[in-house]
Amino acid sequence: MQYKYGTYPQEMSKTIDINVISIGFEKWLNQENQNQSYSSTFAMGVDGIRLKPDASFGNACHNLIDTKITPISGSNWAGWMAEDTYAKSQSKEGYCKIYSPEYRCIHLVIGNKKMSVELGGACLLRKRTTSLEQGLSYEIFMEMIKTINFNEE
Repeated sequence: MQYKYGTYPQEMSKTIDINVISIGFEKWLNQENQNQSYSSTFAMGVDGIRLKPDASFGNACHNLIDTKITPISGSNWAGWMAEDTYAKSQSKEGYCKIYSPEYRCIHLVIGNKKMSVELGGACLLRKRTTSLEQGLSYEIFMEMIKTINFNEE
């Protein structure tokens, strides 16, 4: 799935890319322990899954409050979602608009015994909207993710 967005003239169009990997989720996680990384976003740490340092949206607008990683699950898959929480930015630069309380900036990895899916990062509108001209709503995006049903053969 690819969704292009971005309304500021100084920005290039952004995309939401979801990568499907034909490796089971457990194997995907175990490869992290063997220093053979399939993920560009997540890594296994001593105390569980974490974001890789270069994968975070970061704090370029000086308003990052917290990053939380929570488990998620669907019909035949489980995984993790990392979400960066931002305060209102004091910066007047256009790109800082998305790093604000109006957006939910997430990273996602899910899978089952046969397949894994990774979303390297996307900032989605917190407010539910069905107008793609306004942007993609987090709630609608997650409704779409919850419909994923992996082949188990």
